[in-house]
Amino acid sequence: MNQRIVFIVNDAQRFQGAGTTRAMIFEAYELGHDVFVSDVNSFMLSNENQVHLSCLHFKANLSTAEREQLLLLRNDSIIIRTSPGSDIDNAPAHRLALEALRALEHDGFHIVNKPSGLMQASSKLYTSMLEGDWVPKGVVCRSFDEVQEFCHQHSGRVVVKPLLGSKGADVFKVSGPADPNLRSIVETLCKRGYVIAQEYIEEAADGDVRVLMLNGEILSIDGQAVGIRRRPQGNEWRSNIALGGKASLEHLDELTIHLAEKCGAHLLERGICFTGLDIVGDKIIEANVFSPGGLHDLDRFASGRFTREVVRALALQKSKKEV
Repeated sequence: MNQRIVFIVNDAQRFQGAGTTRAMIFEAYELGHDVFVSDVNSFMLSNENQVHLSCLHFKANLSTAEREQLLLLRNDSIIIRTSPGSDIDNAPAHRLALEALRALEHDGFHIVNKPSGLMQASSKLYTSMLEGDWVPKGVVCRSFDEVQEFCHQHSGRVVVKPLLGSKGADVFKVSGPADPNLRSIVETLCKRGYVIAQEYIEEAADGDVRVLMLNGEILSIDGQAVGIRRRPQGNEWRSNIALGGKASLEHLDELTIHLAEKCGAHLLERGICFTGLDIVGDKIIEANVFSPGGLHDLDRFASGRFTREVVRALALQKSKKEV
């Protein structure tokens, strides 16, 4: 059944429609749905728990989309594709949007991912604080001394990055507590907020694997769980596609499947039904829950089937493991 699908992004007016979000918007339109694109700056709330949005009504091309006022209804599908980590200066708008959508969630609206779950997993803190040996050892702090002490405790290289961030921005690898750049890196990052120091996983030299989970299940081809291997290029040690990392199809081994299914079940309990896990060796480095990317990369290796099935599943609240 065709319905209204509303995508929430950081800034609809400046949205360039790149990557997975663009692919999802186009697929929703091609499936015959009435597609709208709005953003965290376009909410209008009433004391009757109604949410109005200023939206772009998508009809084949965002650049020619007309702006309309929309009252969100219970039979709408609302898909959150924001990236708070890349829009830190607009943090109050992101918080308001999540609060408003969480109220609608409690009233029975269909929202992906659930705002209540997103509020729990709104930064890298969520992944780093998961219990067990399936995440790297790390510390979250706002102190050079604490980071240096962590480096002393964990011989070898350490990764230092901001608590809020995306696409590999401001992520540094240091050689240890005596690294001549450690103080300047930590002090610069701490001026903007908390930082995470994590043990460096040696397998990262061969990149990481992005595993996309839908309703707790790994996307698969012909019964084989797959992901995207992202390898760093040249002198760049980070494997993010935004930083030039090269993507290739990866058939997942038993260890990676075990890690992904374990974390996927944990997230699904909190209403996170569509997520992208970044896995290196036997560790989950990060859980991308707001706007996980990689679908358009998978489509290149699977004749364009994944995005359509994911959009269909999210809109109809139905799991589609096999595509």
